[in-house]
Amino acid sequence: MNNEKIYVVVPVYNVEPYLERCIDSILNQTYQDFELILVDDGSPDNCPAICDRYAAEHKNITVIHQENGGLSAARNAGIDYAFKNGNPEQDWINFIDSDDFVHPKYLEYLYRAAKETGVEISSCGFTRTASQNIASADIGAFEFENLTPEEYWHKRRINATVAWGKLYRLILFKSIKYPVGKIHEDTFTTWKLMFQCSEITSTEDRLYCYYINPESITASTWTPHRMAVLDALKEQIDFFDRNGYLKARKPIIEFLFWTSIKQLMLIKGLSPKYDSHIPEIKKWRKYAFTLYSQEFGLIRTVAYLFNIRIIDPAKHILRNESVFSFMKRKIKKKLHIK
Repeated sequence: MNNEKIYVVVPVYNVEPYLERCIDSILNQTYQDFELILVDDGSPDNCPAICDRYAAEHKNITVIHQENGGLSAARNAGIDYAFKNGNPEQDWINFIDSDDFVHPKYLEYLYRAAKETGVEISSCGFTRTASQNIASADIGAFEFENLTPEEYWHKRRINATVAWGKLYRLILFKSIKYPVGKIHEDTFTTWKLMFQCSEITSTEDRLYCYYINPESITASTWTPHRMAVLDALKEQIDFFDRNGYLKARKPIIEFLFWTSIKQLMLIKGLSPKYDSHIPEIKKWRKYAFTLYSQEFGLIRTVAYLFNIRIIDPAKHILRNESVFSFMKRKIKKKLHIK
């Protein structure tokens, strides 16, 4: 009999149209030795009642009701429950966002990969979808590869950031929690878990379905809370510098530079609403400019800045149209010429 358990943590807040689909996809797993922890984070809709109904119908579902504290607080509540009720040295934990859903072999493949390789984190691929349908089609043969954290960082950049799509040995969270009150919480956290490990196993099978939800936090309009990602990226760079992960720091320096430029452009686009944050963002951009130019050279840095600020916006406006054609069309429109 298997003595190891997987705790599947699903934070729940204001996702009534999607919650049943998410829960059903988890209950439909080919691997069944798991406990589903639904953390109702003070949801104002019918989600708490949906959670309680599923828990009444399924012995392996536990519901935690708490006041709204955000995604980090909800995930932390699930972690605390797993530590209290499980064996951190041998059990596992997994996170699924409540508007997403998973392939029936999601847990089976993640668990098999971890056990067959002896690692403490296993990871799968994902697909972005606007579909309402649960993934049920066959996937490829069960294949995986072991990577060092730094190799994984390069080959699986998005996977290396997000909390979901992974199976973690519970003990990795002994001294790590998600930062309450911040968005981009996984940018603060996932890398800390990864770099505790000597290796991570990864399959490219797309077992996790990331639902493109226009109402999600990451899809919402810019607010000052989004500046938190800059602190998270600096934490990563400082860690890589201290520990000699010179290859790992390069993409983060580039992302920090890109993010500081983009955030400044967004703030100016919303002017004057957030003008008070412009000096701070400019300091971040200057800091990122210095790091990027030291890493890649001044010429490439200036070219990169020009592309983001001028070329990319122009491409967005022009799409597949030439500058001459664009100007000609605009002049004709202005002069009412057909």
